[in-house]
Amino acid sequence: FIVRSYYIPSGSMIPTLQIRDYILVNELQYRFCSPARGDVAVFHPPDSYHGDKEDLIKRVVGIEGDTIEVRGGQLYRNDQAVVEGYIKEPIAQDFPPFRVKPGRVFMMGDNRNDSYDSRYWGDVPLENYVGKAEFIFFPFQRIGRIR
Repeated sequence: FIVRSYYIPSGSMIPTLQIRDYILVNELQYRFCSPARGDVAVFHPPDSYHGDKEDLIKRVVGIEGDTIEVRGGQLYRNDQAVVEGYIKEPIAQDFPPFRVKPGRVFMMGDNRNDSYDSRYWGDVPLENYVGKAEFIFFPFQRIGRIR
């Protein structure tokens, strides 16, 4: 496939994606390049994930070599505060520095306080990536590009 549709079943990406949104995912994107910081991506859960083994959707916050940390409600990447206008609220729990391993990416939901993400199960191998979330196509009042 080049494009696939997905249904959003949880609130981990609120406010960017709402429960019951239908989205289109570009499956060709990551065949030619790696996920980039800020991308919203669909991926197969890593082996360390202990939940339902259905595909997940989160935002890329760190790529290989980056050090990710949360302190005082703020995400830091390589000791620099990351400006994130899309998150729901400040992050309630600190997260110690974590260096993203080669060939892997660190993922977090935009609803940081209600997201089961890389803070719990580690970074994700690049081969697990399905594609980049590009477009909301339903409900009609939410049609638009995913940023």
